[in-house]
Amino acid sequence: MKTTGEPINPVLLQSAEQKFYQLNTDPFNKPNQSIRKTNLQNAFPQGIFPSIKNPNNPPNEITDYFSKQLSESWKKLLSHNEYEKENPSIEEIIQLLNLFRDESEKLYNEFSKSIKLSNEQLFETGLLFRITPTVLVPLLLEKSSAFELTKNQCTLLGGIIVNWTLEQQMERILHFAIHDKREDFKNEISHIPHSNWKPSEHITWLVLELEMNITIREIQIKVANHMIQPNIIGDTSTARNIVMQMNMGEGKTSVILPMLAVYLSSSNLSLARIIVLKSLFPTNYQSLRYKLGGLLNRRIFPFACRRDMN
Repeated sequence: MKTTGEPINPVLLQSAEQKFYQLNTDPFNKPNQSIRKTNLQNAFPQGIFPSIKNPNNPPNEITDYFSKQLSESWKKLLSHNEYEKENPSIEEIIQLLNLFRDESEKLYNEFSKSIKLSNEQLFETGLLFRITPTVLVPLLLEKSSAFELTKNQCTLLGGIIVNWTLEQQMERILHFAIHDKREDFKNEISHIPHSNWKPSEHITWLVLELEMNITIREIQIKVANHMIQPNIIGDTSTARNIVMQMNMGEGKTSVILPMLAVYLSSSNLSLARIIVLKSLFPTNYQSLRYKLGGLLNRRIFPFACRRDMN
């Protein structure tokens, strides 16, 4: 197969470059609004210190001290204004989703045309594969593929994948809004995709987002980058290990572990080894196969080991 040197629509190419090579911003760009504290009492609840009026109580001075401290803290809390982003309406979400879909269609058609233009006869005779997402995405991952894309084609394909992930997030947000799942809605809309990492520098993470229909959060990117390149102060010549702790529900097993595994195994000369307890092995093994064995095309080899084995 030959690649074409025909020019690509400059407007679409510039849009793809912005999405693929630059950091993303909040698509809604809503202003902050003040939160009214309707659930707070106006006066400090003195009832939590029932013993401060008892003169026979020896720790009266200590109790009075803490009462004053809490009372001052209570006044500051009432005087402090809290702000949050104004939530978009369902109509605005649908409008933005349609905008992403239209742009994805234009980018996809332009990319398909750039491939078919110089291989028209091969496509007509059926000697070349159909252009489908499952065929296109590996072309961006496999640099040593028999069919190498041009730089502009890689940019266009990268922009398409970024747009697909943005579509997926808008669909999740719309689903939560329609079904009145407020906590899920606020949680999803608070995450801005690719705000602290560039998709072009971590294509495997971008594909992981697409295949798993997720948005990698900022904290997950920070943790993964820190574990890949730890900021260790002092003699780093012997620093080869790092330990980190995260709360439950932060995506340690479901997101960060696959991110690290696929990054560390991106080279043909490297092998990532994950050690888990026997009780967790079936769950972790199936999860990694499901997340890394599709478009990312990573093979998972299980090895059983025990402390009493040589």
